[in-house]
Parts: sequence; structure tokens; C-alpha cells
Amino acid sequence: MSVNHKRTGGEAGAGTGEQAQTEITALREEIADLKATGEKTAAFLSAIFQNQLAADRMSKTSIITDDVIQLAAEVAALSEVK
Repeated sequence: MSVNHKRTGGEAGAGTGEQAQTEITALREEIADLKATGEKTAAFLSAIFQNQLAADRMSKTSIITDDVIQLAAEVAALSEVK
């Protein structure tokens, strides 16, 4: 089995390296933004959980059990979550 490589002319292939580099830079910036957003979201969800826990303890409803708190701590400790 053979492979035929079709080469484009000098003009047709010009600029593709620059375009690829620009796209890579844009993707890296987008990834950084997503990571920052993810960290902010995690902090926000943590604060919500802490507030819910405090409200649950103050109202003495005990809807959030110690097992749920332990499970949340285990999930937060996973490397995949970080």
C-alpha cells in the first residue's frame, strides 16, 4: 500500500503555520479561563454547602447527616476533582 502526498503551492500553504499558532494561543487562553471559572465555581459551591450545613444545624432539622459531610469531604479530596 502506498501513500500519495499532495503538496500545495507556495501561496496556497502560506500562513497556515501562523494561523495554527494563533488558534493554539486562543485555545490556551480559553483553557486558562475555564480553569479559573472552575476554581471559582468550586469555591462558590463549597460556600453554599457550608451555608446549608450551618442553616441545617441552626434549625436542628439534621437533614445533612454526618455521613453526607464525610462523603463530601472524600469527594473534595479526590485528585480528579481538583
